Amino acid sequence: MRDGEQGAGVPESGGRRRSPAWHRDEVLLALDLYVRAGCLGGGVLPLKDDEVVIDVSRRMNALPIWAQADRADTFRNPAGVALKLANFRAVERDLALDRGIAGASDLPSGMGSYSVLDRVVFGLFGFQRGHGVTRGSLDQSGLPA
Repeated sequence: MRDGEQGAGVPESGGRRRSPAWHRDEVLLALDLYVRAGCLGGGVLPLKDDEVVIDVSRRMNALPIWAQADRADTFRNPAGVALKLANFRAVERDLALDRGIAGASDLPSGMGSYSVLDRVVFGLFGFQRGHGVTRGSLDQSGLPA
């Protein structure tokens, strides 16, 4: 477990291991997929068996952020990546509502159990209704493409 991070290697009830909380770099990879897949503004979310979701899951599992011992069997699997996209859907709507953007209440609601980090990362990387998160703002994150 990294300093300041919580959740790594924590057993759930029943003895199963929980995966650590999402790291900023993992959230950025998921946000990049959200943008590239055309999800901004209510576009269709890719599903867990879509190749783009499977690819991002593989990339996340290859990152050297978390030790193998801290990872649950379901660590950043395609279902988890797809769920993160649904979290971004809710973040997008909530930010639009908070900013009083016309039509915000018409956006799909998504999964409202997103993290503070999801909201912060979405806001930091250029969310503006009509402009959205830009590929350029993600490129400046320092993550490999």
